[in-house]
Order: sequence, then structure tokens, then C-alpha cells
Amino acid sequence: MEAKGAFAMLDRVPRSFDEVLVGSTFSPAALASALVELELTGLVIQHPGRLYERI
Repeated sequence: MEAKGAFAMLDRVPRSFDEVLVGSTFSPAALASALVELELTGLVIQHPGRLYERI
């Protein structure tokens, strides 16, 4: 479920991990896990500098 919540917070504009974390109710570990899951499923891309973007 965390991956679904993290995905909803992202869009086509890259956002830093900290920006996503501040706007969420996740712990840092839960958010990191959700973002990795989204990367592995091909729904999110991580740019240099820990910037995340929806694909």
C-alpha cells in the first residue's frame, strides 16, 4: 500500500526525496522502500541527486 501512496505524491516534475517525505505520512524507511518498489516496477525513475519522477 505504501507504494500506491508514494506514487500518488509524484508527478512528471522530479521531486527530491525530502520534498516527498515532507508531504507524506511515511517514515523515511517506508518511503525509501516504496520508491524502490516503484522503480523496480518501472513506474518511477530516480534521477541523480535522489530526484524522483513518475513515468
